[in-house]
Amino acid sequence: WLTVRELCVCNEWDVLFAGIEDALEASLVLPIETDYVIRRIRPVEIASLKNRGFPMDSWPPDRWGRLLDLIRRPEFDLFLAFDRDDSDTPVGASLLYVDNALGWLGMAATLPAYRNRGIQNALIAARVRRAAERKCRGVYAETDSAQSSGSLRNLERRGFQRAYVRPVYNDRATCSFRHGYQERN
Repeated sequence: WLTVRELCVCNEWDVLFAGIEDALEASLVLPIETDYVIRRIRPVEIASLKNRGFPMDSWPPDRWGRLLDLIRRPEFDLFLAFDRDDSDTPVGASLLYVDNALGWLGMAATLPAYRNRGIQNALIAARVRRAAERKCRGVYAETDSAQSSGSLRNLERRGFQRAYVRPVYNDRATCSFRHGYQERN
């Protein structure tokens, strides 16, 4: 089926899982040293964040609409990191999605100038705490296997363990040219 459609594995994602107790313990035991404030953002606040310097400013209006649609749904929580000295400009973002007592930590990003300052660790901890508040039994996250060194280490320090590797399929042309990946067997 894949061969007929000229699909190939062009990337892989590590899927990591942690029981909520292990993730909470790791988040509570490991200090989070950061000069940034992490806030859960309500849907009514998101529109006011547009045009404030975060990469989403360049998104087309339909993508903003899709993000708004997502975070208006009760199963999603959006978290943003703000510099303590500039509480108007987000410098990091991430989502928590909860379904059937399982939380997914996804869509994490930090502006390049603010990386390696503990922002993602703080966002992971905030989402784990929120997942516990929402009565999750476990949490999971995905990170690009080819580029996951920082994200993978952050998650593992917070109690996550690699559960499996998920292949990402695409057409051969996209795999080769758009992403720069060699076809994987």
